[in-house]
Amino acid sequence: MRAYLHTAPWWILCLLYGLPFGAFMAGGILWDNSSGALEIIVFGLVVGLLYGAGATVVTAKPRRDVLALVGEVPRDQLGAVFRAARRGPVPADPELRAAALRLAVHDADRLRRGLFFGIPWAVLLIAVAVFRRDPPSHPLFVVLAGLMVAAVAYQLYVWRNLKRRVALLKLSDTLV
Repeated sequence: MRAYLHTAPWWILCLLYGLPFGAFMAGGILWDNSSGALEIIVFGLVVGLLYGAGATVVTAKPRRDVLALVGEVPRDQLGAVFRAARRGPVPADPELRAAALRLAVHDADRLRRGLFFGIPWAVLLIAVAVFRRDPPSHPLFVVLAGLMVAAVAYQLYVWRNLKRRVALLKLSDTLV
């Protein structure tokens, strides 16, 4: 799936990014508001498509960077490279193994940088949820703090696995 998302046309990405966002927005407004359902559904579609277009534009450069990082790997082998960068058997082909190694190093570096932004936000949300007493903290802060801690823990888990994968890909590169 990841290989497909990196090579998909822009309009498919616009729909994939925007429609779930628009549906979530429309559902949230319908739940909280008593306006007409048709107006809110149209609003969700418009906002979703606008969000999808914006997200597609913002993610265009990172997608191009990843495809440049993978190199001249045939399109039918992209799935194997993306899979080998995260899990599964190490490819026997040196070109695919080198591309998987570059991709795994890139992903680990990107996750490490994301942790530097995620950990302070998690600490801030926990501090607001725990120490804000007058007026009492909204229960939403407790939920957000829990979600943020879970997200940071998952990022740490994936980052650690990627570091192990990089070591395995480097080791198999020297053994061959």
